[in-house]
Amino acid sequence: MGSVPSTQRISQPWPDRLLILMEGLVPLPVWRERTYARRASRELLELYHRLAAEAPGLTGRDLYERVVAERTGIDSKGVGVIVQRAEESFAEWPVERPLIFRDIVLYLILQKRGSSAIDIAGARSALGGAVAEIVPAEL
Repeated sequence: MGSVPSTQRISQPWPDRLLILMEGLVPLPVWRERTYARRASRELLELYHRLAAEAPGLTGRDLYERVVAERTGIDSKGVGVIVQRAEESFAEWPVERPLIFRDIVLYLILQKRGSSAIDIAGARSALGGAVAEIVPAEL
C-alpha cells in the first residue's frame, strides 16, 4: 500500500476543518458550570450517604431535608421551602412524579450558581446532564 498524496489527504481548507472541530466544543461558561455541577453533585452524594448511614431510618424527603440543612446551614423553615421549590421545579412539571434526590441536587446547584452560565441556552439541560452522571435516579 503506497502513501496517499498530500493533496488527497486534505480535502478541505484549514479554516473549514477548524470550524468542524469547533462545532463539537462547549462554550467555556457552560463547561465551567458543568464542572461545578459535577463537583457539587459528588459532594452532595457523599453527604447523602454519610447522613443515611448515621440515621438509617431517615429516608426520602426527610433525608433530603437533612442534606439541604447540612449543606446550606439554614433553618428548618428555609429547608422546607428549598425542598418544596425543588419539587415544584422538577417533580411536578412537565410530568408529575415523586421527588428524587437528583431534583434536590440540581435545584441547589441552580440556586447557588444563580445568574451565571445558566442564562446561556442549553446550560440548564447541560447541568441536569452533569448531575445525572453522578447522582443515581433511584435515590
